[in-house]
Amino acid sequence: MLKKNAKGFTLIELMIVVAIIGILAAVAVPGFMNYIKSSKTSEAKTNLKAIADGSLSYFEAEHCYEAGCMAPTNQLYPGQPAAGAYAPAEATVVPNAGKIGQKQSPENTNVTNVLAADPFKSIKFAINKPFYYAYQYVSAGDKPGGSTFSAAAQASLNKSCDSNFFVTGTADGKIGNIIDFDESGLTSRPTGITEDFGKAT
Repeated sequence: MLKKNAKGFTLIELMIVVAIIGILAAVAVPGFMNYIKSSKTSEAKTNLKAIADGSLSYFEAEHCYEAGCMAPTNQLYPGQPAAGAYAPAEATVVPNAGKIGQKQSPENTNVTNVLAADPFKSIKFAINKPFYYAYQYVSAGDKPGGSTFSAAAQASLNKSCDSNFFVTGTADGKIGNIIDFDESGLTSRPTGITEDFGKAT
């Protein structure tokens, strides 16, 4: 009786397959990681656009900031009205989870309290699903024609504070583009925006 020839892969064939898999992994993994980060950063861009649009709507509407005033005083970005007066918003922050790669619940008391108060209440900014980024809002100038705002989003996606975006509004009611601070080459953030408000702990 004749014996069948044993068939299998040679060592060279196996090494070629391993090399091909290694090359594919080297190319695919960084691309996949960039895709994942891009999908996470879309949250910041979407929410900053909502903040900017809400700020512009508020800026264009009429408001009365002084106690007992008869004529509305307009052209101001939202601040924190108190005792019948207008005060610019100072570094108001919607907190994130504060951990690397971790989401915050929109039902967290710290989040709901901030969103229910000015300035976020005035621009009707809401977050309805778990989120990565902390959001900061600052306005300046307490007189029409001099009011500006800056808003920023910051998160620790892969390492502490590795993702930063901001948008600004000028005194003439114009909104700038949303800037990726980490890729822009800029060395300073807008006035009033702190460096590590979304820092991982």
